[in-house]
Amino acid sequence: MNSKKIHEVEVLAAVIQRIANEVEAHDIIDVGAGQGYLAQVLSFEYQLSVIALDASSHHATVTNKRAERIKKHYQARMRKSHMGHHDINVPQTITHHICSDDSLASLSKVLSSSLFMRAENNRQQTLGGDRTNGSEGSCQVEIFATRNNGQTASCGTEGLAASLVLAGLHACGDLSVTMIRTFLECKEVKALISIGCCYNLLSEDCNDKKLDCYGFPLSKGVTILGIHVGRIGRDLACQSAERWRSLTPEAAIENFEIHAFRAAFQMVLQKFYPNIVETSPSVGRLGKSQRRQKAKSVLWQRQFAEESLSSSSLIDCEKQCLKMRQIDTLNSEVIFSSLNGNNSMVKKSIQRGLSFQTSENLSPKEKDSELGNRKNICNDFSKPSDSTSPAEKMLRNSSFSCGRTIDPNELDKSCRFKEYSISAFERLCLSPVPDEAVLQTWKEVEHNVELIGPYWSLRAVFGPLLETLLLLDRLLFLQEHDGIEVSMVPLFEPSISPRNIAIIARKV
Repeated sequence: MNSKKIHEVEVLAAVIQRIANEVEAHDIIDVGAGQGYLAQVLSFEYQLSVIALDASSHHATVTNKRAERIKKHYQARMRKSHMGHHDINVPQTITHHICSDDSLASLSKVLSSSLFMRAENNRQQTLGGDRTNGSEGSCQVEIFATRNNGQTASCGTEGLAASLVLAGLHACGDLSVTMIRTFLECKEVKALISIGCCYNLLSEDCNDKKLDCYGFPLSKGVTILGIHVGRIGRDLACQSAERWRSLTPEAAIENFEIHAFRAAFQMVLQKFYPNIVETSPSVGRLGKSQRRQKAKSVLWQRQFAEESLSSSSLIDCEKQCLKMRQIDTLNSEVIFSSLNGNNSMVKKSIQRGLSFQTSENLSPKEKDSELGNRKNICNDFSKPSDSTSPAEKMLRNSSFSCGRTIDPNELDKSCRFKEYSISAFERLCLSPVPDEAVLQTWKEVEHNVELIGPYWSLRAVFGPLLETLLLLDRLLFLQEHDGIEVSMVPLFEPSISPRNIAIIARKV
């Protein structure tokens, strides 16, 4: 787990354990469990009976394999401490995709099947039998259910004295809303702990789609007011002023650059794929992966330069040059391919740096000469030159420069935008447009890039306001039902985990 996930799981697991004790719950249902971190902490650390429910069978496999490793660790620790043998709770995993149209009935049926399996396992243990594989493995549940007509639902566990807690750590979009509806309509669910996420995926009653249930609005109060957020508003609700405030200036500039790329790419789509624009396409987090690649490339180059300068022998320099082959050269290749000028001089220079012959068959005099050449090239990578470099001369003479001197940072942004566009077209399964068109679009909007930072910062200020509206709608929805005690509590440090508001409800 990364530091963010550790923080979230530690805090939320303690809250769930306390709520489960208060309502005397027998089982915890981790909805949208992902890779099962929360479920495993609840099982192994707090010895709670947990069912991890997720739509991905891959996540179930990962959870089960990790659970087996953790179980062996606990067993070994018990043997060393002479604690004797006792059963270790292992989370049960269930793979099921909850559809929006019959979500409540589906989830109720899943809980019914899960509790029946749990009861059967307990019965076998009481009779002295072995546990079935279902108690520790993954099962696929077939759903054949219909929605109850306004009546309180039952998970089909009469006689089992079932008492459940529904918990969801960042259950995406309508899944958090489905948890709330299930809590209200399934009498076996005694408590709810829900932390929402991905508000942009919420369904909304905006007359664009006709659904039986919507993710917003839920409450009568908000419905009467006729408030509509829209997709842009739901996107803004995902923004975090706390996270932006904690960014360094360099990191903030990189984020603004990615937003500029996305805006410019939208213009490319508008020109070449106007029908796609109407569908509001999403390209995902391309910026995050590009920043990782860039950081890795810079780190390799810096390490190469430092080690090369300290090399005192031909063999050492050869090793460094071999390592240089592992550096991500994608940026350089993109620069060459995006320019129309004569780049043979630069290519030849780089080939000298990456295509050294081995020194095994060289005479001593040839070795000294070759070592001098290699160190000179290493110095070129590590020390800026005061004179005009071949690359700068090439850029000035290229047709892309249009007769003016190009700032290297400007060229670098153009090339990064081209990379971004190529990746975005791949994500959308579209054929890339000509490079000249992509670069021309960037040239048209480049003078507005500096406005992205102030504009995006002003938009981000509205994020917490819109998120509060969505969460208050859920709070009001629960308060509109009798016998429900509900509160809205910030659990996590917002600079670490921006989606930190938990809705905690109990039946009284």
